[in-house]
Formats: sequence, C-alpha cells, structure tokens
Amino acid sequence: NGRFKTDNEKETQGVEVHVGEGFYVRIARTGNANAKRLGQELSSSPEFALARKAGALDEKAIDKIAMEIYSRTILVGWRGLTENGKDIPYTPEKAKELLAIPDFFELVRNIAETQENYRKDAVEGAADALGKQSSGS
Repeated sequence: NGRFKTDNEKETQGVEVHVGEGFYVRIARTGNANAKRLGQELSSSPEFALARKAGALDEKAIDKIAMEIYSRTILVGWRGLTENGKDIPYTPEKAKELLAIPDFFELVRNIAETQENYRKDAVEGAADALGKQSSGS
C-alpha cells in the first residue's frame, strides 16, 4: 500500500515548509539515516559513555544531544529568515539558537515526526498545511 511508503531522499534531505511571514524551513524526518548515525556517534563518545555507566545521564545531557541532532540533521536549512533586512544563512549554530525557542522546537519536531510529509505520493503543500496549522495561522 502506497499510503505508508516514504521517500528516503525527502526523509534525509528534508521537505520545505512555509511557517509564516515568508520564512521557510527545510526539515528532515526524525530518525533519518543521518540522525541515527549522528546519535550513535554522540552517544558513543567517551564522556557520554562514562556518564551512562555512572548512571549520571541527566535530562540536560540528553537534551544537549537531541539539540545537536536536530540542529545538524533535522532542521537542515531555511530561507527567508532575516534580521534588520539582511538574510541570515543556515548554519547548525544558528539552528541551535532557533531550536532553543521551545515553540519553534515543537513546530520543527511536529513536522519532522509527521509521516505524511515524507510520503512518496504526498501532495505538495501538505507539509505547508501542517506548518500553518502548528503556527496557528
């Protein structure tokens, strides 16, 4: 059934979603191959392994890893983000700044977790509709 088939390229490269006021984000699917690879890399770091072994993994450490994964492999680009009339280019560092805003993180997470956005037969604009719905437009 085509209803559940997703496009691997869309899942990894992301889909562009209009989130309002001329701002578009490119969001890859949660759990895509790049995200899994980075998660494994980060969670196998010596500091993470020591903390896990000592039972000292706190919410802050886990959030730090999630932020790294989201800023590098989930929120993978944007256009139309400006400050004082100048375009702000996508960088993982700038993505972390935006993702630190709880409502923006929640919007990105909701889009990234919605399977329909990455379906092979998805109608263009379905992701835009979700973006408008999530932003209250």
